[in-house]
Amino acid sequence: MSENYAGVFDELKQQNENVREGCVMDEYGGIVFSSSEWISAKEVAGVLDAWSNHGFRLEVAGMGFSILRSEPEALVSKNVASGSSILGSITKDKKYFIAQLGPMPAESIGRMLFDVARAADKME
Repeated sequence: MSENYAGVFDELKQQNENVREGCVMDEYGGIVFSSSEWISAKEVAGVLDAWSNHGFRLEVAGMGFSILRSEPEALVSKNVASGSSILGSITKDKKYFIAQLGPMPAESIGRMLFDVARAADKME
């Protein structure tokens, strides 16, 4: 399979002005793709642990995010102070894709989760 992570992420970012960063991780915490150096290997491990163990909180780039939804196929978290969110979904090749979003109304997060999931489905 070709790895089209960067192209799909760029498409998602062009279609959604709130998308800031993206990262694709393997099941062992390895960073397969990152849009920049916004997330460390230690933070990736924390995200995967919180996602798979239904944690209450994760930390990325010095900001804490409350986890609102943690299921095998989806992650929804929000930093209440800044209004930013981290949403996640699983790619076709069973990798974990997360996108960091800028401030947005809470009612928009559900729609954005579908956009992130569609992007993850295009990644291979």
